[in-house]
Amino acid sequence: MGYGSITSARGLHPRGLVEHLVWRESELEKLDAKIHIIRIAARVGERKRIGIIAKAKEQNFHIANPGKGESRPVAETVEEREPSLLKLQLRSQLNKSRMPRMAKRSL
Repeated sequence: MGYGSITSARGLHPRGLVEHLVWRESELEKLDAKIHIIRIAARVGERKRIGIIAKAKEQNFHIANPGKGESRPVAETVEEREPSLLKLQLRSQLNKSRMPRMAKRSL
């Protein structure tokens, strides 16, 4: 008795694919993109990681841990991340309306 998952789904990734730890690009040739999801080993360097990710995308593999740089869209620019003028105005008004630190202590 218990609340365990069904035996056919145990050990699978939440997407329903078999997870496989990858150390080099050549390991991708042995796997099937419809069955496996890859997880890049933590000790793989950046140069190897970039190669593995590129080859995995060519073969349409799902990557469980692509990294911070790969998960962000490439088209994003610095201008898009800057706060708008309205946000800056609201922030300055909020700071003006706050009570000074000394007044808070005396209350």
